Amino acid sequence: MFRWLCVGFYFLFLAVTANASEAPVLDLYSEKSHWALKGYLDVAQDNTDVSIPQLFEDDSLFSHSLNVPVWGFKNQPQWVRFTIRSHLSEACLCMLDIAPAFTDDIQLYWIDAKSKLQTIRTGDLIPTDQRPINLPQLILPITLEPGEERVFLLRISSADPLSADIHLWKKEAFLLQTQKDNFYMSAYLILLATITFSGLIYSLPLKSKLYKYYTLYVFSQFSFQLASSGYLGWLTAPSWPYFSDFVANASIFSSMIFFGLLFVQLTQMNQDHPRLTRDYIYITGIVSGLCLLLSLTEYKVFGNYFSHIYIVILIIFSVVFSLYRIQQKKYKLGGYCFFIYGILAVGLILHVIRSQGLISHNFWSDNAIYIGTLIHLFSVQFMVHLQIFFSLKESEKTLEYRIKKRTEELLLSNKKLKETNDRNLLLQAELQKSLRQESRIRETQQDFLRMVSNEFRSPLSVIDGAITLLSMSDRTEYTTRLQWLERIRGAKQRLTALVDTSLWDQRLADEKWQPSSVNIDLNTWLLQLAENLRRMYNDRDLQFQAMETVSLDIDADILKMVLQNLIDTVVLQTPQVKKYL
Repeated sequence: MFRWLCVGFYFLFLAVTANASEAPVLDLYSEKSHWALKGYLDVAQDNTDVSIPQLFEDDSLFSHSLNVPVWGFKNQPQWVRFTIRSHLSEACLCMLDIAPAFTDDIQLYWIDAKSKLQTIRTGDLIPTDQRPINLPQLILPITLEPGEERVFLLRISSADPLSADIHLWKKEAFLLQTQKDNFYMSAYLILLATITFSGLIYSLPLKSKLYKYYTLYVFSQFSFQLASSGYLGWLTAPSWPYFSDFVANASIFSSMIFFGLLFVQLTQMNQDHPRLTRDYIYITGIVSGLCLLLSLTEYKVFGNYFSHIYIVILIIFSVVFSLYRIQQKKYKLGGYCFFIYGILAVGLILHVIRSQGLISHNFWSDNAIYIGTLIHLFSVQFMVHLQIFFSLKESEKTLEYRIKKRTEELLLSNKKLKETNDRNLLLQAELQKSLRQESRIRETQQDFLRMVSNEFRSPLSVIDGAITLLSMSDRTEYTTRLQWLERIRGAKQRLTALVDTSLWDQRLADEKWQPSSVNIDLNTWLLQLAENLRRMYNDRDLQFQAMETVSLDIDADILKMVLQNLIDTVVLQTPQVKKYL
């Protein structure tokens, strides 16, 4: 991703490029094995009206570049001219190393000793098996005889940002440097692949969107570095020449999206500024998709240019927003985010400065972009782990609170359920009591019916027999008739007493019933009761012996029922006794 970010910073150094009439000659001596061509290059734009031999001869078409030529995004190819003079004692095979490796097409021209125009070609769009040197880097071999001075022309074209960081190596030194570069690049790519693979394994049980975004972000970085460094085309040798460019473009655009998704969550912008977050993600997604579509058309130069500008804006915005977090006194969050995105910008700036030749060519300057990438990715990973850890802690607290609240609700529900159960038990007891009472009433009713069935027959038989005798003869003696009438009246009293007894059974079974209190003269009341009893039991001699005058406050009906039942029981139990006192 970071090579693509270079363009925004390249423009800062265009002003340092100066013009002169002609570049000096690069002299090769045996003391050195590596030469940088910065300051030895003349540059010119492609002109279809000028032939290649004219470019060798006409110095007015070129301007001298004091630094590494940087053209940015250009639809037209660019020409680079340089002269090399050998002071070596024997013929030397040198390797011309032209960076960046994603330059689409590079053609080298020179005029040999027989005055014939020679050319060789390499580039990102050239299959690796058709390049002069089958390596991921863009290498062109040059052979110089002792004392020979030769002028070379390079025609450079690309849809990506154009620049020409050219180095000349002796063959032995080049092989050693290539082994070292391939080792570092392989280690770098293996490390990115390991992070991606471990992230995929770790994100499955973790079920965290944030870690999935990070894993996809690292995978996008890995895919881009693999494609832009030339290793993808070198390893796969695809039949479609634009395959590596497409993978690089797709990777950089997906990297922009996941960069944005990580940024809004790591800086917690989605919590404080939801509308800004939505606009930020939508704009980034639209720009990424549009630039990817443009990269497949003839407007891919414009698409790449616009995407590079937007990437620079993303980096600047991330640094500024981190400073805003610090200004909000969120020092830990803002400081760490500033470090994460600041190291990204620092690595990019160092890479641009090194490519311009403003700092020395060494391990740290050559690999600043990759070191910055690793520090950035590991810092993001650490912060992602922190956020996941705190999110899990917060989830645990939330879960504990929910469990506590749910437990309280369950205890309250259990309490209410117990109260309801107690009420139900009480209602059940009352219901059982009511059922028992109803059962007693039903049994009482059945007893009453049985009693009526048995007891009513005797009085009714008496009444029926007396009426029959009365109807048989009108000549019956008066005394006899009075006896029969008395027997009818007694039977009637017996029936009335039975009815009253059954009614009193129902009253006593009713819990709401209360006895009444009436003042009575006991002698008078008993005398009347005895008269009624004599009528009921006219076949028995019932005598009443008066007592002293007694006045009582009592429920007369209850007393009447008790005495009637008592006499009735005595009469029934003693059928042989005819006289009662």
